[in-house]
Amino acid sequence: MSQQVLAEKATRALVALFLLAGCVLRLTALDVHSLWFDECGTLAVALGEDPTQVLLADRHPPLSFWAFRVGSSWLGESDSMLRLLPALLSCGALLLFALWSRSWTTQGVRPIAIALFALSPFQIWMGQEVRMYPFVEFGALLALVGAERAQKRAVSGAALVALGTACAFGSHYLGACAGLLACVRGTSLQSRVPVFVGAGIGLALWVPWLLYALPSQLQSEWGDTLRIAPADFAELVPRLLSVEFDAVDPAWHWLVYLLGALAWIAVARCTFLALSERECREALVLFVLPVAATLALALTVGGGFQPRYLLLATPGLSWAISLGLRTHRASIGGALGAVLCMGLLLHTVLLRQRNLREDYSSACAEVESAWRPGDRVVSITGTSATFADAPLRHYLRTRPEILASLTTWRRVAEELSAGSKMDFTLHVVYRDSDYARPELEAIASTLDRITVGEARFRIQHSSWRRTR
Repeated sequence: MSQQVLAEKATRALVALFLLAGCVLRLTALDVHSLWFDECGTLAVALGEDPTQVLLADRHPPLSFWAFRVGSSWLGESDSMLRLLPALLSCGALLLFALWSRSWTTQGVRPIAIALFALSPFQIWMGQEVRMYPFVEFGALLALVGAERAQKRAVSGAALVALGTACAFGSHYLGACAGLLACVRGTSLQSRVPVFVGAGIGLALWVPWLLYALPSQLQSEWGDTLRIAPADFAELVPRLLSVEFDAVDPAWHWLVYLLGALAWIAVARCTFLALSERECREALVLFVLPVAATLALALTVGGGFQPRYLLLATPGLSWAISLGLRTHRASIGGALGAVLCMGLLLHTVLLRQRNLREDYSSACAEVESAWRPGDRVVSITGTSATFADAPLRHYLRTRPEILASLTTWRRVAEELSAGSKMDFTLHVVYRDSDYARPELEAIASTLDRITVGEARFRIQHSSWRRTR
């Protein structure tokens, strides 16, 4: 058996191992982390009486919410079952990434790129989130696979591009980038025509929704304002491999910095190689295009520039890093890739040891333990009651008597100002933020705090009575 055949078999075995590891990591430890505020917001929309009406005051298309509504009716509403749907989509995106990578001319980079995509803490973290992002990523990779297929089979390739673009754009407006990513692939304008047609059809499928909902959505208030600092770009690559630093134990920050530095060096080398290599240029375009589109949208319409909005940049980033790690001696590039991948795997394992998200689960458990008949419960987030109450409605869903006591501080304050006697305890679940703090300060100026729980990633339970 020739060395080339042995090398091909070893590559296939490595790819299969990375795919298996990536799927296992995505489908396990689904309930280690509490659902955080945005995930509970997904439930508030998806499980509400009229998701479409709620979305008119939001800024998202409906596809992922419809999917979570159907999924929860089949699988239930436990944290692990809610996260199973996005985790399966993330596994599908990983398999599509591996399929798409077969079109690369430099075949030796595939194992490292697939390993990066499979083991990246950011990919797994986002792939288990009860949000629309796994739908967007799956759609984008389906469109990229379709773009490659369209080079030989125009009709079926265009159909895949249309389906992928529709899935991505119907889940998040930034999903329009899926069609753009597909359109930049190809060797000539003629070869791209089926891709253009497919992307156009995928976007056109959502025109009725845009005409119906977008005017109202553009009038809705959007809380976050764009604040971009040089550090956002300096940390861009490591943040698309790791997770937010506040979710990493300070003792392990060195690992994030080390992995980030190695990844940046690889991207820089890929940029240098792009001067002479077409494949490096394509990888960088697929990485930079979603970043530029997200930045442009944030500057013009609003929204954020957080890593979660840049998920579509990760396929191109993985490709660019693997290209940048190549050296004249394959053993050196392989060793550097192994160091990066093993570091990412270690980082992923560390993130699965304990809850590292906004811990509504523990706060609601404290409410459930301390609540007595007649008590009231208030959720303070600085947002509308629909979204503020969503975490409590999820974690206290088996305690209808507690849910019946959900109210607002405004109603309690009106009762007290009307002279009502306060013969109950007020339980407050507070999400720390600048726009929520004034309401908590108003409670503190009127009532006396009896107990206060541990603050766990911005979430804290406290109880209050009037004793003065």
